[in-house]
Amino acid sequence: MDEDANLQTARERAVFLVHEKRDRIARAVARQIQHQVPKYKEVDQVALARSCRGVLSASEPLVRAGDARRLAALVDDLATMRLAGGFELEHFVVAALCFVPVLRQFFFETIKDPAEANLLYEQYEGVLLPFVGRVANIFMNSEYDVTNPDGIDTVSLRSALTQLTAERFPRIRPLTVEENTDSGRSSPFSRQG
Repeated sequence: MDEDANLQTARERAVFLVHEKRDRIARAVARQIQHQVPKYKEVDQVALARSCRGVLSASEPLVRAGDARRLAALVDDLATMRLAGGFELEHFVVAALCFVPVLRQFFFETIKDPAEANLLYEQYEGVLLPFVGRVANIFMNSEYDVTNPDGIDTVSLRSALTQLTAERFPRIRPLTVEENTDSGRSSPFSRQG
């Protein structure tokens, strides 16, 4: 089986496992979010877990095929609701990043072979991190609206998120950390004598 076929199989298996346990993962993510971002303690934990479950489900096409439409539409709705509740960009970014360690822990608890667990985890990490970065950039570039108590022009935000759905997301592909580079210089991770 070639590398692309192996990666597609890993994506399908990763999505299957997360889908199968998404309620448990969503509750763990909700706890992580409320721990990391105290502002989220204002949100009912059951409702937050339900939102996290929705994010996990909406991320399936992104992980499988780089299709961000469902996730971007959900983020649009969640962002509008959270902005109205006094949340800020920092709250969103940290909350979104809370999915990453929970998913890593899930795969390493579920899969006994560390290499396979890491491969499956990378299928999520490789698309979620660029997605969060892109959405954060959209927030930062949204026009400031002095008439809106939240400050963000939600019309320009929605427009930018809609454009996001038409894009394909490039995956982050992990590279091997080698002892020596091609240039002959030592790796920053090697011991200097």
